[in-house]
Amino acid sequence: VIARLGTYHRPILFVTARPYPGPIDKWMKKTIPLEESAIEIITTGSYEGKVDVLLQRGMSYFVEDRLETCFSLHSVGVTPIVFKQPWNRKKHPFLEVGNWKELESLFYFG
Repeated sequence: VIARLGTYHRPILFVTARPYPGPIDKWMKKTIPLEESAIEIITTGSYEGKVDVLLQRGMSYFVEDRLETCFSLHSVGVTPIVFKQPWNRKKHPFLEVGNWKELESLFYFG
């Protein structure tokens, strides 16, 4: 899904609350068949930092697996898409996806 999206939109932006990009960068390089310039990883060191990055980049949508962050994003006008996880099963108003295939179905590749 990410590789397919990368053929239509570049760079694909990943914003993580991790303090450094090492683990996600290593996973991307091993898993996704795209050149490095097709992916941008921004580490914030905090969940709250994601909001600022997404607003600065003018993002309208963001896929997130932490429900609390989804509420923060929603409060500033960024539409969250929640990745279903056991830790975010509380009631919420957001669109959910359970896997990458479901996420892919939300995109128009025309």
